[in-house]
Formats: sequence, structure tokens, C-alpha cells
Amino acid sequence: MLNHYEYLKKFYENGAHNVVARIDRNPNSISYGTVKNEWSDTYNASMFFHYVFIFTVAYYLKDTKCYRDSIFMEVADDVLSGSEKYINEDGSIDLDSTNFHDPSYCAFMVRDCLGPAMDIVRKYSQHSAEENKLEEHLANILKRFSGPLKHFGFHTPNHRWIICSALHYIHKFFGDEEAMEVINRFYSEGIDCDANGEYTERSAGTYNLICNSSFIQIAHTTGNTDFLEYPIRNMKLMYSYYEPDRTICTINSTRQDRGTAPSFEMYYNSYLPLAYY
Repeated sequence: MLNHYEYLKKFYENGAHNVVARIDRNPNSISYGTVKNEWSDTYNASMFFHYVFIFTVAYYLKDTKCYRDSIFMEVADDVLSGSEKYINEDGSIDLDSTNFHDPSYCAFMVRDCLGPAMDIVRKYSQHSAEENKLEEHLANILKRFSGPLKHFGFHTPNHRWIICSALHYIHKFFGDEEAMEVINRFYSEGIDCDANGEYTERSAGTYNLICNSSFIQIAHTTGNTDFLEYPIRNMKLMYSYYEPDRTICTINSTRQDRGTAPSFEMYYNSYLPLAYY
């Protein structure tokens, strides 16, 4: 059986190789930067940014056939170029199903994709032309997203912590003090995790997990492990929500996951980093 690291390494290695050959690298194509013949030009931005993260991870994975293969830097940059058609003039992106000019969608993309990709490049870059080009491109898009993150607000409780997580990256990379001011305003209102480990939305199948992921990322970005108190508290509570059939009880939720029965495997990505901590 593969250990966690070997499993994740194989996941990124295989995923990168399976997709890279199908990326449309023709700048004149309507589907530039995305996978050929699989999605239309109206497909939303998230797949682009996830690919950037996957290709960046693959490039720096030692002991794999991806390691320091410049094609992954080049394709990551192509995908970023393709993503720019989805960025509005005000720096925001649209979640086409519900939210337009959406700062929380920007925050998800920074927290889960662009911020970690930038972190990895800055930590491991040997400053080849391809690496420098990708780093500069990442910086440009992160700066564009910073405006909506700082000024557009939020509309559900968990969005505060996703936005804080993203803004911590903005502050770390660019020394943006306005980002830190916004973060501190959110924190001054208090963090909505009660003594039992329950967040405001009581959403064991969706939004509690999003809060946990945000605080884990904040702890990682800032080096302040005090932020792990909240996901630890919540994930201890989760032992009471796991059913014998490996689903999660959601009857306590105030959100759209109420009454559903998601798999408890969705919490893997929270328990694993906390196990390492």
C-alpha cells in the first residue's frame, strides 16, 4: 500500500502527464489554454487555475518523470494566459452558476491554486527563463485579484475565512498592508467556531470543511499554528457526525447540504495536514 506522500506524488505525476498533451497551446484558438475538445469557451475559470497548480507541483516533484521538465512551466503559463479571458476589468471572476464579480471565487482560486503555486515557485525556483516567466505571470494575476478580495466584501459566513486565507498570500508575496488591514477587521469580529467545534453554518457536508481548510492554510502561510485550534475542534466534533456506512450526518446544517449523505472521505485533506502538524 502506498503511503500518503507516494499516493499524492503518483496522483500529480499521472494527472499532469495525462492532461499536458491535450492543452491547446495555440494563442489564436478560441480554446487557448484549456484541454482540447472537452470544454467550450464558456467554461468557468476554475479548471484553468487548478491546472496551473497541478503543473507547478509536477514540475518540482523529485523522483518522477515530471521533475524539472520545462514543458510543465510552459504549459502552466499558457493556461494562465488562457484564463485571463475570464477575468473582469475590475479584477474579479464570475461563478457563472450564481455569483458574478465574485470575490469569494477569486479567494478560492488564490487559496487552493495560485497562492500555493506561487509559494512553490518562490521556494524551489532555480530561476530558469520558464520559471521566472511563470512567477511574473502568477504575480500579475494575484495582484489583479487583490482588489476584489480587499474591497468587494462577502455574502456568506465562510467566505470571510476564505478571503482572509487568500489575503494572507497577498500580504506574504507583496507586503500589501491594506490586505492585512482587511484581514484584521475580519478577525476583530471574532471567529465563529463555538466550544463544541461548530461553525455558524453548521454545514458538516460542505462549509465547515471550507472553514477548516482556510484556517489550515492560514496557519501554513503565516506560521501561526494558533489558527489550527478551530479545525482541530471541528474535526473532533466530526467524530459524532460520521455514520457506520461512512457517510456524514447533515441534519444539523443550515445550508444546501442539509439532508444529504456525503462521504466522510471529503475530510481526508483536512485530517492529513493536521496529522503532520
